[in-house]
Amino acid sequence: MAYDFTWGVVLAALAAGFTLGIWDNRELTFQDNYLLAGLRKMAWAGGSGILFNLANMLLLGATSVSKISVAFPVAFGVAWATGSVWEFTVRPGVNPMLAFGGAFVVIVAAILSFVAYKWYLEDEGHKANKALSADPRAKATQAPVDTSTKGFVLAILAGLVFGGFFFAIQEATTGDNGVASYGAALILAGGVFGSTMVFVPFFLNFPVRGKPLAVRQYLQLERRQHVVGIIAGAVWTLGLLAGLVTVGVPAAIYPDPAVAYLLKHSGFLLSAAFGLLLYRELPEAPVKVHALMAAMFVLMLAGMGMIAVAPVYGK
Repeated sequence: MAYDFTWGVVLAALAAGFTLGIWDNRELTFQDNYLLAGLRKMAWAGGSGILFNLANMLLLGATSVSKISVAFPVAFGVAWATGSVWEFTVRPGVNPMLAFGGAFVVIVAAILSFVAYKWYLEDEGHKANKALSADPRAKATQAPVDTSTKGFVLAILAGLVFGGFFFAIQEATTGDNGVASYGAALILAGGVFGSTMVFVPFFLNFPVRGKPLAVRQYLQLERRQHVVGIIAGAVWTLGLLAGLVTVGVPAAIYPDPAVAYLLKHSGFLLSAAFGLLLYRELPEAPVKVHALMAAMFVLMLAGMGMIAVAPVYGK
């Protein structure tokens, strides 16, 4: 479905660029902006697409090994923590206590998510062994408990690459010679498309789970799966464009910085909540697992709030 996601990104970027990107005759079109934007800024935009694509595939791998409710908090927790540290180093006036404290709290929350999942796996293993011991026909050997950290490691790698993506897209769209929103989305889509032709065959031949697959098996998917993948790519691109467009919104109508930060960056917590509540990824988990996941949500929001207000209270 990575191919379908890519098609969704490309189609949505083209549709937005050739409609909204040229809608207002009083403003520069995205083609006009290309004449003014620096080549280095365009390179940053294309590189951001490559970084996003790699991070997204690593995140998909982490999700397939573990769960959405585990992989997403770990990946984006690492991304926000690294972004907070980077913001402190390059942006003057950032409160160091809030920036580093928020990064620490977010990392602790990500670790709690992983620990909760480990406890869940151990509990499931104990239940399986108990069922085997109750059956006289079962062998005396116990079922192994899956305590693999592969999903955790993949999520961390995804978070680090996501951190690079956020920096790259910010670098591409800021400054007097930066690429405008719709033009940046088109170049980013090109980076996603080109890198997909390299990343997908690699991950198919070296999967994080299961046996290697062939590219031709993509054609054997059901039509509904292709449609869902394309819609997912289009929705992500529209969300990216919405975030890029808000950069140029006048300060008078822009929400409070802390509120804006949480609205832009807390979507992954909603995904984790869907994994727990809608998809029931941790069914019949013990109370301590649910308590730890609840603590993860609280700490993640608290850490992100600290990161959001660090520039405000540093001045």
